Amino acid sequence: MGIEPHYPTLSAHHDDRSLDAGFSLWREIDRQLRLHTKVGCLTQDLALPAHVFNPDALRGWAHLSLWAHYGDGHAGVCLRFDQAKLVESFLKHAAPAAFAFHGPVRYLSSQDSPPTRDIDVGQVAEFGADAVALAYAEANKDVLFFRKHFDWDSEAEYRLVMVNQSTGFDYVDIRDALTGVILGSAFPQERVQELQEALRSYPNVTVENLQFLNRRLHSFPFQGSVLQARPRSSHIWPGARRKGPLAERLLALRQAETEVKHAARLPPSSSRSPWRG
Repeated sequence: MGIEPHYPTLSAHHDDRSLDAGFSLWREIDRQLRLHTKVGCLTQDLALPAHVFNPDALRGWAHLSLWAHYGDGHAGVCLRFDQAKLVESFLKHAAPAAFAFHGPVRYLSSQDSPPTRDIDVGQVAEFGADAVALAYAEANKDVLFFRKHFDWDSEAEYRLVMVNQSTGFDYVDIRDALTGVILGSAFPQERVQELQEALRSYPNVTVENLQFLNRRLHSFPFQGSVLQARPRSSHIWPGARRKGPLAERLLALRQAETEVKHAARLPPSSSRSPWRG
């Protein structure tokens, strides 16, 4: 569900019109939906052909905005799953009384949601807001759980949604579905031992380490210690041979570049280099 509440339309039969229905009922339906809904949010990993310039551009770990929003500023980790095995475990866990859905999120350019089925005020009075809220979630699952504003489309989100009678957390076994752990480019070295201990029960899981090269994330096999960013060079360049203030030297540089381009269009000659004053 989104952060902002979803207010369905309300309907009442003649005998129920005296019931107090409005914002209080909307808030209660929204509260019940949030109490009983568990949402697992993941990113779809799309593989591009190897011949393209950046075949990893649409990998789940390559989304810079996700590292900024959810990856502790690149100091966290990205978990890679086998989608089919994860969904199988998720559905296997769901109790018979639960509503379990999964699928990709659709991104809409408008924030207006499509119309949903009414909430019947009489049903709330008869069966309770909690029961009506769960039935409403099942009937309108696509609108409630698989729609987001187009501003978020870079997340390529895939959701696992469970609505049940419990108001606590639910557990889904990921041991057979987890295939890899990708360390952010700022993952701290002091947490490596903790990571290795956590992965002792996952002998077949691969670990990779990300680093920026030319403003692009690259994945490298993890060798037991995290890759460190290249230190800044302490080398100090000597002063320019051409003397004078910056404005004059910049103008001279531009003139020299113009001369080089002009010379490149002429037949070969023994003209001197414009870089030498």
